[in-house]
Amino acid sequence: MIPWIPDKDRTDTYNVSVEVSSSINVDTTNDLAYVNKLSIEKLTTNIVVDAIKVTESDGSATIKVTVGYPQGEQSELDVDVAMHVYKASDYADGNPPIDTLTLKSITGLLRGDSKSVSFTWAVKDGSYIFVAIIDPDDLVKEVDEADNTFPSKEQTFGDSNVANLDDDEEDEGLLPAPSLVVVLAIFSMVALIRRRI
Repeated sequence: MIPWIPDKDRTDTYNVSVEVSSSINVDTTNDLAYVNKLSIEKLTTNIVVDAIKVTESDGSATIKVTVGYPQGEQSELDVDVAMHVYKASDYADGNPPIDTLTLKSITGLLRGDSKSVSFTWAVKDGSYIFVAIIDPDDLVKEVDEADNTFPSKEQTFGDSNVANLDDDEEDEGLLPAPSLVVVLAIFSMVALIRRRI
């Protein structure tokens, strides 16, 4: 199978031929196949991940994936969505995911429209990246397979912003900074006292 995208601005007829070169082929008359022996299938379908949103509540994360179907031959199609969970450092280093969530399906996705599906993951402390993969088994023939994988922004869970107790103890004896109005009032009073003296 050889994918080919014709120029949409050209209206003329294309002639297609395929030449095969092989050092073990002893019959060179078989090396040329003309268009009347080829099967050409129109292919304009493309499905994409439009968005991925992660929210956390009560110790679990909800990952909402929006899948779009901007163009294609079918008026509607069904597509599977997979979700992989990576530690942020593992994702950057190309290591495998730490978790793979249950495959979800979107049915009746209309051409020119989009639909969403949600995953749930029990959060663990640390930084993670969620990667949505649409049509993971390549069941839908597409003109562009490269846009079927979409990572989330890095998500950090846990108590990463806990204050240091030693810093709190050092700050206890300090007075709060005066406001701008108080500072101006003090300067005005000093200036008035100097005039009277």
